[in-house]
Amino acid sequence: VYRNWDGLQGKDVTVAVQTLQGYTAYQTLRAPLVLSIEDVTFNETISPTQFNITILNALTSPYLASVNVTDVAVYIAGNRTDVQNWTAYPSSTLAPNVPTTIVCQWENWVSYKGQTVAIVVATTQGFLATYEKPIPQ
Repeated sequence: VYRNWDGLQGKDVTVAVQTLQGYTAYQTLRAPLVLSIEDVTFNETISPTQFNITILNALTSPYLASVNVTDVAVYIAGNRTDVQNWTAYPSSTLAPNVPTTIVCQWENWVSYKGQTVAIVVATTQGFLATYEKPIPQ
């Protein structure tokens, strides 16, 4: 049986195998992460309209290949904002096991101090990475 595991990355998955004799064996494992946000940094001293994302294409990726960042979105107070202006360093093509910084321009985030924000990064290959963090007071 073939299954696309992309939506299960980082989640516990149970696989069951049945024999013709009616026996069933179960094994639960955590599906490997392909893409993960390691940190999100808000620094008012640097800029009240900029934040940084540190993202990683895992070495355990089943593809062992680069993935391409296409979108960054911010969710706060039930509202989604697409980040239109972002730059990835060294590149928006994420090589395996190479931390990348995405610098995002996002309105005046200072007005959301103390609220929890969810950052979602998407790739051309269909992977999503999500990170939640309160905006510092």
